[in-house]
Amino acid sequence: MKKLAGFTLVELLVTLAIIGIVAGIVIPMLTGQRDSARRKSTEAIAHSVAAELDSAAKMRSGSTAPSVIAYVRALPNFTYPACKNAYASGVSPIVLGTAANDGEVGLLATTQNDTSGQTVAVVTVSYKVSNSPVPLTLTSVPVE
Repeated sequence: MKKLAGFTLVELLVTLAIIGIVAGIVIPMLTGQRDSARRKSTEAIAHSVAAELDSAAKMRSGSTAPSVIAYVRALPNFTYPACKNAYASGVSPIVLGTAANDGEVGLLATTQNDTSGQTVAVVTVSYKVSNSPVPLTLTSVPVE
C-alpha cells in the first residue's frame, strides 16, 4: 500500500495558532506607526525651520522679522514639493501665522522683551500635530 504524505489536522491547527499569536502581537504595534511618523515629520520640519530662521537672522543683520520669514519660506528645501505636509498631501506645511491644521508649521513675526526689558523682534515657530489640541510653540528666534 502507498503511504500518503501531507499535514495532519493537529499540525495545521498549531500553525494557525502560531500565526494568530504573532498577528496579535504585531498588529497593535503597527497601528500607531502612521500617526507617529506624521508627528515626527512635522516636528522635524519645525526644528529645521527654526534652525534656518536662527541662521538667517544672524546672517542677515538689520533685517526685519517678516523679511527673515520670507527669505526662509523661499528656500528650495522649504517650498512644496520638496517640503510636504505629512497630514495633507499636495500642501506645503509652512504657513504664515500660527499653525492651525495638523502638519502645519506656522511662522509669525512678533515682539517680546529681552532680558534687559528692551522690545525685540522675534519669529515664533509653532506646529500642530494630531495629538495636540493647540499648536505647540517650538522657539522664538530673535531678529536683530
